[in-house]
Amino acid sequence: MRVIISILFILAAANCFAQKVYYELDMKMDGTHKLYTDEITNIWGFSFRAKEGEIPLTLPSPTLTATEGDTVVVMVVNPSNEGHTIHWHGLDVDQANDGVPHTSQYVLHGDTFTYRFIAPHAGNYIYHCHVTTTLHLMMGMYGSFIVYPKQGNNFLYENGPSYEKDYAFLGSELDKSWTDDFKEGGALNEFSPTHFLLNGLEKNQLFDDSTQIIQLEKGKRVGLRLLNIGFSIHRYTFPSDVTALVYTSDGRKLPKPFLVNTLELYPGERYGIILSSSKNVTDYIEVDYLDMYNKAQQSRNYIGINSENFPLLSSEKLFEPKPFISPNPASDFIRLNELPSNNVMIYDSKGKLVDEVSPQINIDVSRLKSGLYFLWVDGQKLPFVKS
Repeated sequence: MRVIISILFILAAANCFAQKVYYELDMKMDGTHKLYTDEITNIWGFSFRAKEGEIPLTLPSPTLTATEGDTVVVMVVNPSNEGHTIHWHGLDVDQANDGVPHTSQYVLHGDTFTYRFIAPHAGNYIYHCHVTTTLHLMMGMYGSFIVYPKQGNNFLYENGPSYEKDYAFLGSELDKSWTDDFKEGGALNEFSPTHFLLNGLEKNQLFDDSTQIIQLEKGKRVGLRLLNIGFSIHRYTFPSDVTALVYTSDGRKLPKPFLVNTLELYPGERYGIILSSSKNVTDYIEVDYLDMYNKAQQSRNYIGINSENFPLLSSEKLFEPKPFISPNPASDFIRLNELPSNNVMIYDSKGKLVDEVSPQINIDVSRLKSGLYFLWVDGQKLPFVKS
């Protein structure tokens, strides 16, 4: 009896300390968004409900946050003319709260619905409408959902790596012919993006907004949360003077962090990364948008690191391919994206030359010991890990 009472007391005490995170959102189809060309186009999305007046839509929709273990309650109201839902991409929720219309519910015009779930392990997630997903998502009905560990908001996960400040970049695409008039957009399989976004911004807009510029101090660490809700592959290329260690993937802690100089995010993927540098860096992260079918480059954005100036480059320079390695880490072979013009040099972490190979795409690294190496390709220093 005493054991049962003790267990009940512990459960009751835990319940008393459990946190509840409550949001109220409107589902709307009456927003506008300014593109980097200064053109205005239409958007749909979710906005916080206002006690008085109305809160306009933003692209993307507001970032929602919770702490691991929180009870999350999200009440949605739909004043628009179409049915909508919220699907919690990557979150472990039950079917009733999953937001897939035919297996959970539609929130129709004038309806209200309340989603309830427990925030799972810390990580990066996405919420979006799951009704006619290609159209509703592309029109702007999406946002980030970040779950922080109980340990605090400056950790990627419980007992994980810490950072001084974190930044989140949610990548997406937009077809202006659809957002101008979605009824004239054509068949869903004809979606052809004309604008390529990070947090709803593009090109110089990412430098006009100081919150989008990463402030990385020498010897300090920055948390970087990358999410892809678009339909293209998003490839991030990091400066050679910046160390990028990947710790989480799709809301899960990786068994072992790995070093990258380039990182590709396919649709729906999310990563948690720690950036650091032993130098004072003023540089850019290049973000290339690649076609899913043939990996042809569609566009490029830049994320400033301690830089407030958008790089003034010619169109040729803008799309000039840079050497990058895949896979990374590698066990047997690494592959370059283009044929080098000179011999390729491989150095170990101490700067000792360990191999030199003639210009080729596929390079055999099976004989190397496990560890960190640097590939010198046409004047570029590319780190890779031999697993």
